[in-house]
Amino acid sequence: MSSMVYNTNALLSLARLPYHFWSMINPDEDPRDNPGSSIMSYVVAKSLMMESSTLLPELNDNFKRSLDFTNQKDRICEALKFRCKTVATVLTHYNGHDKYWSIAINASLGLDKIKSKINEIIIKMSTADANDFTINDELIHVKLELDTLKKILNEEGILFEWEEEESK
Repeated sequence: MSSMVYNTNALLSLARLPYHFWSMINPDEDPRDNPGSSIMSYVVAKSLMMESSTLLPELNDNFKRSLDFTNQKDRICEALKFRCKTVATVLTHYNGHDKYWSIAINASLGLDKIKSKINEIIIKMSTADANDFTINDELIHVKLELDTLKKILNEEGILFEWEEEESK
């Protein structure tokens, strides 16, 4: 097996999607098997400031797995929609409580914006080039928005976990 040379920015863009979504899409797999994590760790440690990165032969399999993972954007959108449903169900439960009413209303408005972003991404995916990494960035941004919304709700006393967190 020989070492492969890749553009560092493209390599990091490729690895970001599995890095952020691996556990959500593959909840039964060990998080340490996340191919994006190993690639990102290696690139950051060895060649972040260089224009190109040479991956060790033992990382070639993780590179291929990361490439395969980028073809699962539809599954990622479905997982994000499922998270939206989880938040909506939680908010419905707390909506009638005086203590949580305004928090639930504001969170519902934020959730509507997140749902709209997911729908925009789905439309964009139908016409985009398979190597359009801006979609990856948008998916990651939506996930981070959902995670932030969950954190805010948890801090306000509206406690819940994502499904993959519950199974651990």
